[in-house]
Amino acid sequence: MSGLRRQAAVMLVLALLLAACAGGSKEVTEPAGNPLPDGVYAEILKYFQQQKYDLVKNYINEAHKSGFRDKRLYFLSGIIALQAQNTEQAKAAFQEAIKMDPQYSDAHNNLGTIYLNEGQLDQAEYEFHHALQNPLYLTPELAMNNLGKLMEIKGDKVEAARYYQRAIKAKPNFAPAYYNLGVLYFNDGKLSQAEQELGKAVTINPRYLNAWWLYGLTLEKEGKLEDARRAYQQVVKLNPSHPLAVKAGARLLALSDGGQPQQ
Repeated sequence: MSGLRRQAAVMLVLALLLAACAGGSKEVTEPAGNPLPDGVYAEILKYFQQQKYDLVKNYINEAHKSGFRDKRLYFLSGIIALQAQNTEQAKAAFQEAIKMDPQYSDAHNNLGTIYLNEGQLDQAEYEFHHALQNPLYLTPELAMNNLGKLMEIKGDKVEAARYYQRAIKAKPNFAPAYYNLGVLYFNDGKLSQAEQELGKAVTINPRYLNAWWLYGLTLEKEGKLEDARRAYQQVVKLNPSHPLAVKAGARLLALSDGGQPQQ
């Protein structure tokens, strides 16, 4: 069966299933909406995870036509809109999900991330804190890490470090928080502390190109040239065409020619 015919067959099955479920459901006016049966949502989520976004959007439209209002579908719609760089559509989707469930932490965090990228810091902080108010939030390290970045933008380095450390405490193998803490220390001239945090980031995630680059630069500034070379070599190995790999290659060449270490 061709891909298009297979998709059409799946769409038909889903439409029939939605119609059957809708026929047995009652109109729900509460903020919780009229959620999909878990089995149907799992089918949609499977295609979302396969990044078949056009198919997912079709499924979501079918679900809405059948009278279902499920916060999870609005959340998926928001993620798909972000992938398409349609931030206004993403905002509307996350806001709709939050309207249905004011404690929907993932939606609060994603909405806050949009505001953060737009420079709307007060709105972003509001959303991140709301995400953390839910004791059942499964990934609080995400909102804590975002609050750290927000505090950096506001110029409060102490509070930024505190949030990064909280993110690490919530999830000890969360590489982005180690990296962000390393960046904070590096920019503050605290090279020993930066080395420690960046070293943890690349240990947790050996493919963390940005962390390898800054790790190499930190080591070079500390005079640990052999270790710096190894870090730069990792940058080049991970993605030779990346702009940071070009910079790493230049540093490797300079060090091999007896050039002066970065100060």
